[in-house]
Amino acid sequence: AFFLVCIPLAASASFHSGRPLSNPARQLQLTAPCRTARPACELTDLPPRPDPSRLVSSLDVSTQRLAFAGISAGVVAGTAAFATLLSRLDAFVANAPAVLPIPLGLAFTVAGVTHFTLTDMYVRLTPPRGTWGCWQVPAPGADMLGISYGQYHTYWTGVAEVVAGASLVLSAVGLLAVPLQLPCAALFLLTAAVTPANIYQFTHDVSLEPELPVRLRYPQDHAARGLIQLVLLAVWWDLATLPLA
Repeated sequence: AFFLVCIPLAASASFHSGRPLSNPARQLQLTAPCRTARPACELTDLPPRPDPSRLVSSLDVSTQRLAFAGISAGVVAGTAAFATLLSRLDAFVANAPAVLPIPLGLAFTVAGVTHFTLTDMYVRLTPPRGTWGCWQVPAPGADMLGISYGQYHTYWTGVAEVVAGASLVLSAVGLLAVPLQLPCAALFLLTAAVTPANIYQFTHDVSLEPELPVRLRYPQDHAARGLIQLVLLAVWWDLATLPLA
């Protein structure tokens, strides 16, 4: 509409002044304001990245090793505390086995699929060998398969999440003849197995961009993410150990 209005006006002005308008579009290029499309979500809208000197990864290897050990111990202690708390809540014991399996199972199934649609992001989140001076988890068969260390752990965890999540849903609706405790136990072990990736994201400020326009504020969002991880581990533990119908 801007150009449809301005070009006739410019031509009319040229006619009345007696000067031909050789290229109205050229004049509009000189006078029209520059308008660039603004993406729906700009990376400049995200919080700033932390100063690298604040990260655990900036410390010497011995200190990093102690930090990883301390965080891991905190995960174990926090999971135990939340599991004990939940198991003493009558509302949780009475309702969780009937309410939680289907939505949690679906969530993990979808999360497993994203390991194959957002592979590069998950590879970045995989702690490389030697991280914290102590991380030496193997990747047997990766060379034979022609995939990297990060891809190996991204793919197997993705498959495991899909299988365990779908098994939980099918068991909950009565289409799979296995007790709910079995897929819940598998998902507890799987959640524990991928927790070091969340620790790595915190200690090394691993970015989720550009796959996801999300940036965790340091350190408060990482702390909140850690609490969610503890609650999730506690829920899986309780669902796997509570007497279920």
